Amino acid sequence: MPIINSVNNHGTKADILQEIEEYHQFLIQSKIHEDIVRKEALKEGREEGMLLKDYENKSIFVTNLIKNTDFTDEKIASLAGTDIDFVKKIRANLLAE
Repeated sequence: MPIINSVNNHGTKADILQEIEEYHQFLIQSKIHEDIVRKEALKEGREEGMLLKDYENKSIFVTNLIKNTDFTDEKIASLAGTDIDFVKKIRANLLAE
């Protein structure tokens, strides 16, 4: 630690105060970096949660369309705003039940 080095080397009071100030600035910068990383992680978590919720909502919507209409997979994909492979997977899962 820089402060201990100054004390052990019998640095002047000004040297020790300078090292304390530098260490304090280092701690502040570390805290700022930690806060930025935490905020970014929270943002990513929210985005992942929103994507998961969107996936769940589309799955429910597609399932309901498959069960309650005679629409083609292409029509369901268009209405749900998804791709046809997504619809086909849900239809296959429903048939397997």
